[in-house]
Amino acid sequence: HSSDLHQFTSLVNRNFSQPEKEEIIESFWHLAFADGRLDAHEEAMLRQLGSLIGLSHQQYINAKIKVRNELSVKNSR
Repeated sequence: HSSDLHQFTSLVNRNFSQPEKEEIIESFWHLAFADGRLDAHEEAMLRQLGSLIGLSHQQYINAKIKVRNELSVKNSR
């Protein structure tokens, strides 16, 4: 029932490598795009999560683009 992101992201920071953190944010992007649209609240939450787990803005954007491109290719088949 916790709404404190720091509680969870501190665990990620202590236990995951940088590449693993990038995979985590990519997984969240998959969730955000699952319904076929990106809500502003979802994007804001992912931006905050990315920052809290130590991703640069470029890593955050790269993950978003990577997932969006993967889903575009998958949906075009």
